[in-house]
Amino acid sequence: MLPSDQTSGHAKALESLRAFLTFSEMDPKAQFSCSKTAVMYKKNSMIFREGDQPFGFFGVCGGMLKLYKTGLHGSQQTLSIVPTGGLVGTRALLADEPYSATAAAVEPSRVLFFSREVFYALLKEHGEMLLPLTIRLSKELGREREAWLSFSDLPAETRLARCLLDLQQSFSRFRRSPGIESIRFPRYEMASLIGVSPETVSRLLAELKSKGALLLRGRRIIFHDTALLRSIAELGRDQSGPSRLLPPQPAARFAPAQSPA
Repeated sequence: MLPSDQTSGHAKALESLRAFLTFSEMDPKAQFSCSKTAVMYKKNSMIFREGDQPFGFFGVCGGMLKLYKTGLHGSQQTLSIVPTGGLVGTRALLADEPYSATAAAVEPSRVLFFSREVFYALLKEHGEMLLPLTIRLSKELGREREAWLSFSDLPAETRLARCLLDLQQSFSRFRRSPGIESIRFPRYEMASLIGVSPETVSRLLAELKSKGALLLRGRRIIFHDTALLRSIAELGRDQSGPSRLLPPQPAARFAPAQSPA
């Protein structure tokens, strides 16, 4: 590659990163700029594998990724869902450690790759972009830590309600349509996210339907009463008494713009 080509490619990469850093505001121009250079991944395609060395990090321009760990017997534990506008792989890059999880596309997804060289060029040449990136990463890492600390103590119904609301938000961003009315998402993925069996997810969905929060049409989940679902997401139930309102908790195992990798 000629030096002029290297300079041009470097400038384009930095401009792409600049556009992505404003992407969280869903600016149409930033979306278009990111989509032009993003790579399309089919459903279930792997973006990186647990244990790989980080040569950069990734931004989700469209679609949705999941991060998961694989057990000794091949079972998968989903750690988080990363929607449109999210970043993956930043923690490993900053820590100079292998990726701690595998990233794969839940839906057909457009993903941008930002190399280690571009990241360090950003630090050296474009200091004005460093502060918003640092603030964003710090908030997201803190949010994820709080979610992990609080989530396991919540009732399964509460965890599922929060999972559904986060999925609704994620799909809304993907489709660029606020407040979508229904989603299709595998039961086994929801089960992995909230730490129960797929059979338990099916039972809980039926209970939420009986309460009037949801309607079920085959594999499609319809948000019949989002306000009711949100109230369930904020309620905890004592085994010996009536429901009690819990303090507001972070979204469970969902990283709106960051991942454990």
